[in-house]
Amino acid sequence: MATSRRRGFFSLTSDMAKKSAARKIEEHLQARERGKTHYALADKLLDELITELKPGTEIELSDGRVARLVDNFADGKNKHFKPTGVARFEIGLSRK
Repeated sequence: MATSRRRGFFSLTSDMAKKSAARKIEEHLQARERGKTHYALADKLLDELITELKPGTEIELSDGRVARLVDNFADGKNKHFKPTGVARFEIGLSRK
């Protein structure tokens, strides 16, 4: 692949390199879209579990792990600091 180095970036110069990059970009965008679909399904299932389980309820999974619904705000605090957004409920996993 022919490239030239300028200001810390690589510049694609051949048609083949550009086609390869375009294919990778399209694949990347498709993967992001698939991810959105999976996150939406995970959110829907978590919403259903929140209505069905009380926080702390342990559920044994088929592979031996134990899952429990975790209330991240059970300590009564209104704020928690993490490097990302914080959901009130999440599924915690551990080995039995």
